[in-house]
Amino acid sequence: MTKTQKIWMWVFLAIFLIPEVLWSPIINVLTSFFGNGKNNPQIFRKNFLTLYANENLLKIVITVQLIAILLFLFKIIKNKKNIGLSLFWFFLIFGVLFCVCTLFAFYLLIIFDPSF
Repeated sequence: MTKTQKIWMWVFLAIFLIPEVLWSPIINVLTSFFGNGKNNPQIFRKNFLTLYANENLLKIVITVQLIAILLFLFKIIKNKKNIGLSLFWFFLIFGVLFCVCTLFAFYLLIIFDPSF
C-alpha cells in the first residue's frame, strides 16, 4: 500500500471512530432499542445527541459515519492486493460489522421518527 492509500484509509476510519468515541451515537441508539425490557429505554452515555431537539444532528452524525465506513470498505476492497491477506480479512469483517450496525441504527432513527 502506498503512503497516500494508508492515509486515506485511516482518515475514513477516524471519521467513523471520533464521533463514536466522543458521543457513542450508534451504541446509544442500539442500547435504547435493545434495552433491558423495561418501559424506559436506557441510554449508554448521556450527551447532547440524545435530546429530542437534536435528532436531526444525530441523523447527520450517523450519516457521516455511514459514509466514512463505506468509503473505508471501498478503499480496503480496491487495494486488496496491496494489503496482506490476513489484514485484509480482518479489516473487511470488522468494516462490514460496523457498516451493518450503523445501517441498523440509521434505519431505527428513520422508522421511529415522529415526523416521518
